[in-house]
Amino acid sequence: MHLQLHLNPKDQLLYIYSEKELKLGKVDDLQLGKRMTRYFIILNVLVCVFLHSHSLSAQMMNPHLGNAKAMENELNYEQIPAELTVALAQPGNTPTELVEIYRLWGIAHLVLGENDKARYGFLQLLSLMPDYQMPSFYNPRFRKAFGDIKAEFERDGQLIVQHTALPSKFNDANDAPNRISLQFVVEDKFERVTLAQVSTTFTVNGQSGEPTLTDLKLANRENGVSTYEGTLVNPAATFPAGTFSYYELTYELRLSNAVNRSLDSSPPFEPVNIQVGVPLPQQPAPAPTGPSPKLLQKEAKIIPPSKIITEGAKDTEQPPGTIAQEPQSSNSMVITGIIVGSLILVGGGVLTYFCVVEKACGGEPQPDAPEIGSLDVIVSPEGS
Repeated sequence: MHLQLHLNPKDQLLYIYSEKELKLGKVDDLQLGKRMTRYFIILNVLVCVFLHSHSLSAQMMNPHLGNAKAMENELNYEQIPAELTVALAQPGNTPTELVEIYRLWGIAHLVLGENDKARYGFLQLLSLMPDYQMPSFYNPRFRKAFGDIKAEFERDGQLIVQHTALPSKFNDANDAPNRISLQFVVEDKFERVTLAQVSTTFTVNGQSGEPTLTDLKLANRENGVSTYEGTLVNPAATFPAGTFSYYELTYELRLSNAVNRSLDSSPPFEPVNIQVGVPLPQQPAPAPTGPSPKLLQKEAKIIPPSKIITEGAKDTEQPPGTIAQEPQSSNSMVITGIIVGSLILVGGGVLTYFCVVEKACGGEPQPDAPEIGSLDVIVSPEGS
């Protein structure tokens, strides 16, 4: 039966109607309200049952771990190690479950006086979670034992990587190998590493592609030293010969533990960069297309002279385009002058002297390029 929810505007209650009742038209709101309450009670019960069963299934994903926790609450430590052994054999343990298994392992063996087995459990716990802190409710003796083992782990648990890299330069693209054999030797006293990979980046014309991961194989593990080997395929080998005249290949080592947490080596592993071919010469930067810096400077502005005085000429009208002059006396005349740069060419006369008004004209030598200002020019007639 299909049900629909409707809000009654009179009492603001939500009612449930079946399709059949809706087709019949008017329905009894009170009766349906009671039915709605009954439906919601059943729905709530179903939801609670579902959530409870989901919680139980999550808790009982590894039932043997649950049994071991119950034994710890009952102080039944003698049977905990056997139950944890079965719990470890269960597939699909989550990181949290693994941490709990090794915590209980260490505590149970401490209570039983089996310190070596307790040390093993705590070291495995720290390999998964190096920053783990023992809960404060535990006996101080247990917490001290764990603290001592953690100090040992931090002192001796560093990962030291040895690797013989390829030559960092191949002058000819044809000299680079298509398949590159790699080997990494890792000092790993507590066997923290469970996965070793190589991340490779291929770069052409300054553009890098997405890194690719290649799994390495554990070739040997002895006396706390692990050897990982693998083959790296040169990405350039997948293209026709001569496609690239120059490219770069960069790879680095990545280490992870059992819960897929990244592990750092000490000192950190430096990425290996291989340059293949000869890079193209860099083109010189284009010359600026804008105006020269000199042209950007403020140009000197020459103000036309206010008077040009000479003798023996009458007042004349100045033609268009010449320098405007004031009326002169009968003993002087206005002549046409043309300003060229910092000089004034005067028709019919000889330029004898000029200076900048803003500066004193004491007869001293003047600079080659006068500064901004008006010019007073005195012109003597020829032969005077």
